[in-house]
Amino acid sequence: MKLKEIDGFQHTFWTPCGAHFLYLILEVIAMISLHKKIIEKVKVVNKFIYGHTW
Repeated sequence: MKLKEIDGFQHTFWTPCGAHFLYLILEVIAMISLHKKIIEKVKVVNKFIYGHTW
């Protein structure tokens, strides 16, 4: 499914990236103070787990 045909390139199409979209949504959610404290704690746990792999 083509969303937008780029001028001058008949076979090159622009499509949105789902991963980038989710990243932007998660950034907005992270700005909410209710979630901010939880996200900071999760980041600490994440760093600990990835720093102590076998």
